[in-house]
Amino acid sequence: MSNTKTSLAIALVLSGLILVGLFLASQIDLAFSSDLETFSGPRAYPAIILSVMLLLSLITVVQSGIAHRRATKMQPDADDTPPVNTQLALLLFAVLVVFAVAFEPLGYILTMIPLMIFAARLNGGKNWLAVTLVSVLLAFACLFIFRYALDTVLPEGLLGIDGII
Repeated sequence: MSNTKTSLAIALVLSGLILVGLFLASQIDLAFSSDLETFSGPRAYPAIILSVMLLLSLITVVQSGIAHRRATKMQPDADDTPPVNTQLALLLFAVLVVFAVAFEPLGYILTMIPLMIFAARLNGGKNWLAVTLVSVLLAFACLFIFRYALDTVLPEGLLGIDGII
């Protein structure tokens, strides 16, 4: 399979998974929310994030399709697109699945910090201390933003962070 076909296949699979996530977000129970919170309550944040992700993945699908057409039109054997590291894409997908499964039982802090460290190392972060420090600070900053600015409770997990903060 050529690189453009691989890119297109990965982008299509991610788009499908994001659509499933949007459907699941629409099924979130609003039993404890008022009518005013229908668009700003527990469904809003996942829906906004997933909608942006869907838009980005659809842009990737279009770009991959255009690159594939160009590659097959110009020279059937030549491929000028950068190679897709399939193993890295599968590793990233596996890490995201583990994050999603562990998010509720382990809690926000115990899952977000390792995810941010992994993402920083994946993007070329060399200094372990700096990567860890930035990940911890960002995780707690996001925790404060969700807890106090957005009035949303994140999963406490094993640490019971709601009693501490």
